[in-house]
Order: sequence, then C-alpha cells, then structure tokens
Amino acid sequence: MDELKSLRDSLDRIDRSLIELIAERFRITGEVGQLKKRMNLPSTDRERERLQMERISALAEEYGLDPQIARSVLRLLIDEAVRNHNRIKEG
Repeated sequence: MDELKSLRDSLDRIDRSLIELIAERFRITGEVGQLKKRMNLPSTDRERERLQMERISALAEEYGLDPQIARSVLRLLIDEAVRNHNRIKEG
C-alpha cells in the first residue's frame, strides 16, 4: 500500500503541474487574443494549428506517447483558446 500511495502522490504532483502549465498557457493565449483584437486578426490561424499538430506529434513520439493523445489534448486547448479569442473580440 505504501507503494500505491507513493505512486498516487506522484500523480497528484504531476496533475498540479499540468494545471499550472495549462493556466499559464491560457494566460498567454489571452494576451494573444488581445493582440489579435487590436490588430484586427482572425481568431483562428489554421496554418499555425497545422504546424502545432505536427510539432506536438513529433514531441509525443520522442517521449514515447501516442501522438493521437497529444493531438487530442492540443486540439482541446486550441479550441478553448479560439473560443476565448472570440469572446475577447466581442467585447
């Protein structure tokens, strides 16, 4: 049971780090949204998204993670960032 508790404690620390990183990512994407509003740029950039998917897939493979999992997570983050950019543009 000590081993299980130790592993779960490790997972809890990782989860905390993930949440901190996601929050930081959204802080930065919020700044991007503000900049896009000032520059009258669209909320989405399909070429940037395509390049990000390629990059994240390669990183996943490098770390032995199924690239589909990495792309799914990134898709979720991108979609929410775009929704936030649209909210920023609307006021």
